[in-house]
Amino acid sequence: MSAQTVDSKVATAQTVDATQTTIATVSIPASSVTVIEANVQALKSDGTTAKAWKFWVEVRDNAGVSAIVGALASLLTAQGDAGAATWDATATLAGTTLSIKVTGAVATTVNWSAHYSVRVHTP
Repeated sequence: MSAQTVDSKVATAQTVDATQTTIATVSIPASSVTVIEANVQALKSDGTTAKAWKFWVEVRDNAGVSAIVGALASLLTAQGDAGAATWDATATLAGTTLSIKVTGAVATTVNWSAHYSVRVHTP
């Protein structure tokens, strides 16, 4: 019999430059299929500029070796103000850890939030 778990989380971060920053991490369990769906919002500290993303990613783990299935799927073309054109949100996998990462802009304070769900299916 297989099992499925669902967990919803919120994470926040602040960037002050164009350095990529990890806002959240998800550990991928061994011998599982894990789907992460994320809504990421960014707002310049003075409230004048904003941008949003929605994406999901599927990760399969085979005895401790994790891999993204296909590619990061964007459920919404990033929407935002012209001043946020270089801001970015993405997900990367290193080992068995998936990271949600954000990138702001040089000399710009951006406040970020990520609302994400983690669905794990195990045999």
